[in-house]
Amino acid sequence: MLKMAVRMTAENGKVRATLLGSPITYGEGATPDKAMDALNAELVRVIQNREVNWAVFNDEPEGLLALAGSLQDDPDIDGIVAEAYRLRDEQKRLEFPE
Repeated sequence: MLKMAVRMTAENGKVRATLLGSPITYGEGATPDKAMDALNAELVRVIQNREVNWAVFNDEPEGLLALAGSLQDDPDIDGIVAEAYRLRDEQKRLEFPE
């Protein structure tokens, strides 16, 4: 089973169920249940007509994300962070004197 986030809105006596992230994928009905049924039918139609393709993403982080957490055990990291903030604050004082 796949769960997807759906936004429910009511307008002009109809309920619209819209797939979040895809405003063109929706179903309408007299009740929320009917709107969800219509959305499910639309999703089946889109998939059967091959209007979507499946993307497979690598589980392993790449680029800068791969560095996340790599320095957490470095004993010098707190000093490096403190120095970075000190330099930032000094630069701000020079740019925006009070």
